[in-house]
Amino acid sequence: MAYALDKPSTSMLGRLGRPARLLIALGLLAGVLLSTPPARAATISFTWSHLKDGAGTTLRFASPTSLQFGPDGRLYVAYQDGTIRAYTVQRQGADNYRATAVETITAIKNTANHDDDG
Repeated sequence: MAYALDKPSTSMLGRLGRPARLLIALGLLAGVLLSTPPARAATISFTWSHLKDGAGTTLRFASPTSLQFGPDGRLYVAYQDGTIRAYTVQRQGADNYRATAVETITAIKNTANHDDDG
């Protein structure tokens, strides 16, 4: 059997034009990309914890407007009336936190309001 090296290609892809070959290549690429399984999101779970006082009673915050941990590690709770309480929080175990000390800050609450417009 003789092979002719000078004959033009008679394969199916050889007979197709450039746009058709490009479409086939894009189709194959899309098939590969779409057949890849999507990445799974990490499962995130939260648990419910209560902040308790030294006696083990759950603290109740009446009308707090803001909660923020300060640079000193204490939990600052601001209330509608201007009172701020700073709680020293200590972890006792998993989901078990105690306020070992509480400081009440009234400097903002006791500031006179002179209806200053700025």
